[in-house]
Amino acid sequence: MKKSLIIIVISFCCHLVFAQKIYENYIDGQIYVKFSNRLLKGFNKDNPENLNLSKFGILSKILKKHLVYKASKPYYQANNDAVLPNIIRFDFKKIKEVDAFISELKSISGIEYAEKVPLMKIDIAPNDFSISSASVHLNQINAQNAWNIFNGNSNIVVAIVDNAVMWSHSDLVGNTFTNTVEANGITGVDDDGNGYIDDINGYDVADNDNNTIPSNNLMDHGTHCAGIAGARNNNGIGIASIGWNIKILPVKCTSTSLNSIDNGYGGIIYAVKAKARVISCSWGGAGFSITEQSVINYAWNNGCIVIAAAGNNSNNTQNYPGAYNNSYCVANVDANNVKATSSSYGTWVDICAPGQNIYSTIPNSTNGTYGFKSGTSMATPMVAGLAGLMLSTCSYMTPSDVLNCISNNAVNVYSIAANSSYSVGNQIGIGRIEAYQAMLCAASFTAALPVCNFYSFPRNSCPNTLINFIDSSLYQPTSWSWAFQNGSPATSTLSNPLVQWNSPGVYAASLTVSNANGNNSINKLSYITINGPISLPLNEGFESIQFLPNNWTANNILNDNMYWERKTGFGAFGTSTACVCYDNYNYTTAGTKDEMRTPKYIFSNVTTGFLKFDVAYERYDAVNSDTLEVKLSNNCGANWTTIYLKGGLALATGPDNSNLFVPTANQWRRDSINISSLTNNQGNVMFSFINHGQFGQPIYLDNINLSFPTPSLNINTITSSCSGAAITMTNLSISANSYSWSFPGGNPAVSSATNPIVTYSTAGIYTINLFGVNGTSSASISRTITISNTTLNISANPTIMCPGNSATISVTGASSYSWNTGSLNSNIVVSPTITSSYSVTGYTGNCNGNSVITISITQAPNLSLTVQPSNTICLGGTVILSALGNYTNFVWSNSNTNNATLAVTPSTNTTYTIFASGSIGNCNSSSLVTIQINTNPFSILSTTNSYCENTCTGILTATTSLGMGPYTYSLINGSCSAMPCYSLCAGLYQLITTDINGCKSNNIFSIGNLNSYCVGIKKSEFNVESLIIFPNPIKNELTIDYKMGSFNYKLFSSLGQLLREVTNNLNQIKIDMNQFEKGIYFINVMENNESVYRGSVIKE
Repeated sequence: MKKSLIIIVISFCCHLVFAQKIYENYIDGQIYVKFSNRLLKGFNKDNPENLNLSKFGILSKILKKHLVYKASKPYYQANNDAVLPNIIRFDFKKIKEVDAFISELKSISGIEYAEKVPLMKIDIAPNDFSISSASVHLNQINAQNAWNIFNGNSNIVVAIVDNAVMWSHSDLVGNTFTNTVEANGITGVDDDGNGYIDDINGYDVADNDNNTIPSNNLMDHGTHCAGIAGARNNNGIGIASIGWNIKILPVKCTSTSLNSIDNGYGGIIYAVKAKARVISCSWGGAGFSITEQSVINYAWNNGCIVIAAAGNNSNNTQNYPGAYNNSYCVANVDANNVKATSSSYGTWVDICAPGQNIYSTIPNSTNGTYGFKSGTSMATPMVAGLAGLMLSTCSYMTPSDVLNCISNNAVNVYSIAANSSYSVGNQIGIGRIEAYQAMLCAASFTAALPVCNFYSFPRNSCPNTLINFIDSSLYQPTSWSWAFQNGSPATSTLSNPLVQWNSPGVYAASLTVSNANGNNSINKLSYITINGPISLPLNEGFESIQFLPNNWTANNILNDNMYWERKTGFGAFGTSTACVCYDNYNYTTAGTKDEMRTPKYIFSNVTTGFLKFDVAYERYDAVNSDTLEVKLSNNCGANWTTIYLKGGLALATGPDNSNLFVPTANQWRRDSINISSLTNNQGNVMFSFINHGQFGQPIYLDNINLSFPTPSLNINTITSSCSGAAITMTNLSISANSYSWSFPGGNPAVSSATNPIVTYSTAGIYTINLFGVNGTSSASISRTITISNTTLNISANPTIMCPGNSATISVTGASSYSWNTGSLNSNIVVSPTITSSYSVTGYTGNCNGNSVITISITQAPNLSLTVQPSNTICLGGTVILSALGNYTNFVWSNSNTNNATLAVTPSTNTTYTIFASGSIGNCNSSSLVTIQINTNPFSILSTTNSYCENTCTGILTATTSLGMGPYTYSLINGSCSAMPCYSLCAGLYQLITTDINGCKSNNIFSIGNLNSYCVGIKKSEFNVESLIIFPNPIKNELTIDYKMGSFNYKLFSSLGQLLREVTNNLNQIKIDMNQFEKGIYFINVMENNESVYRGSVIKE
């Protein structure tokens, strides 16, 4: 049977003296032991500094044999590392049997390694040199010019991991790091959560307290190193340091020893947790340890630069931690750049720096003092301080950037004859540090192009769900230009934008970052996957080789190398050949949490659902007990609800087991979770299976599926009804989300309502079908219903009528009736005054039918009369009377004519009435009009005959009565519009007299001749066109103007009486007419007593 062992790593602790009895470079009585990937079960609740030896099981016999008296976890604070928290140190008394002890442990199956603990010594050389200037080493490395590049205050933290540091020294206190969270926090509480209580100004990892001050003044090594790296500059006291004003983090690693380091690697872990950028280690030993290499890797992986001494052994034996990978090893040269005699060397050395006769701070009982020391211990903080100064110049340099700048700008020391023997393989490093050139290199990074990169979480999401993109570019970009293929937004200039996609697909994202020095871009194709929810079912048995299954996603919460894995060869209840497992037994990280997420599903047709899965688990013991958690999200992972949380005995399917658990067929259990309340009608549901590991046993899962109970369908409805009746289908079904009804012959024919209402118009036997769905389950049932016919036929005559008329309503189709009027007859007579509805219920057996009819009341159409030409006419005139209206029959009051139009010629004022009938609704109407008769005018005429046959001197005078004046006159065969009419020739005339109403009368009259007056007219040269007689008619004076010759003029009355005679001598003749009456006067133009022209004028 395989022995069950616990992962054990033995930590080192330096002896207080160097007189090792067994191995010079290893601590007597201490070893590391590491087991294969199984966690230290049973020790989780123990004090990590003093583990219970009785819990080591079958290993206890070996421990007792070698007199092991203590077991501890010196690196438990590195809780974010996969290995270091589980390393244990054994202290034992049979120191001479260390090799046998290790051999016995290695022979046990499951142990990865067992090793001796290296001895760490302070790397200081005897100070046999005379006192010289305190600043020689600074001048040697060109510090003055380096400070010209940076000489301000800095927040870069350089940890001095050493025996002790008197940080209260007057030249150190101003540059000592202060943890403001702890300083402002509660005493005795780890306020910043880094695992160390009250670490305000560093920490003592040897005594596990916050006092880093040396216990005696002889413990001066760490204080001296601190001053070299970071004594405060430009303060007018003491010394200057290469680091100018960097921040020193004191880390005390020794209890009382003067020359040894008790817990240097624990100090490195603290420096990492305190976020130091540079860690200075002026100590070491020749012993190699896998465990200690892990500590150095831990620091490097967390962005820290570990600078370590090469040692003062004057040989090429590797000195650790300087010789470990990921540390920067420093050799010692004197003021002439010659390797110090004491300095170790070898191809594992990276750089050299001045370390001889270095004047720096040392402790005393007051404010501290100063002294000289030599060795690689002094060279190491000089390089650490330079690294801090470089980071002060450009804080975003990576550790590799810093070390490359130092190495690439180092001064060549191999041209010095004394160093030539070390040139092969650069055994004292690439060269001596040159601070100014290294600082120029660091400053160049402020002009460096950014190195573009980014990430997002998650990378697999849903449509219309925000994804956070995070810029992780190097060298401080100041502007960002994002492009998101089909994203919303499609572009952004934010450093960390939020983006969403509307449609499923695989999309690219790109970023261009810029700073003052230029730009850099990266394009990540197929970077984002957007999946919408998919249709059910979920039924995953992990039989497919692909893992994770299609559309499943992973969330490795700690981003480590541990995750769910597919196992083959067995499965749940022995009926399957594969399952999934999280191996908490063999994984070495406590508290691991890793998620396995299902696809997103559409639950829009789910009422009742269960998540089911098969699980197998056995506890390791009561302490090492693991937990399975299942969560549900119905909004694409934005929020989660825990629906299952079982651990320990609640999860177990078998008894506690200290061996690796592999389930048999009968060690499985099927668990079921009712998810109905969270998934009912949801459109985006996903599940997450989360392992909470605590060094216990594997958790196995199989047959993850969603189960939906088959709906239990039931309909509560009548089995018979009547045609036209509204029948409600009462749905008593259980566990169905959606329904589909069909009603052949019914109305509606189909329905998706839960409780639909249906009617049937004709009698018969009908089938009712119901189909119910719950997720992936469904069921159907059928029922029949008998429909009896009671269809009423209702009619009315008329259905449209005028107020006051009556209508008869009749109904058939039933045996008896009941009207809303109260009548029980089949016929009713109604006389509504407004539009009204009449309902009737007919009864035949158990069925009844209803019918309604409406009697519409309409108003009589408008009836109007028009008269052409007018309501008022002249005597003897005719008018046309026309009736307008939506009628078919017309009767006039004074005529039997059935016509809408009537022509009449009344002799007196007469009223005409028309009676209309035959409209819609049989409405009657009447209208009347009165025709007014105007009397025609009557004229009495008086005439005066013309003087002669060929002249027009007749006069007409009319005296008009009747009608209505004023009157107008019109003369047929003549021209006259007003009385009297003059200049009428002899002849027959017709006078038309018109009054103001347009009524007319006619008079016939004639004009005769007065031949006695007529005298012959002589032919003459008289030019009548030159004769002007004006005005005509005359009021006062008559003017005769003729300038063509001399003539006589005679003025006669209408009776032929000569009234005046004058002679024209080429002048105008004026005759005063005021003496004459109104009337017609005649003018004769005489030549030699003969008439050559005659005319007439009128005196008004």
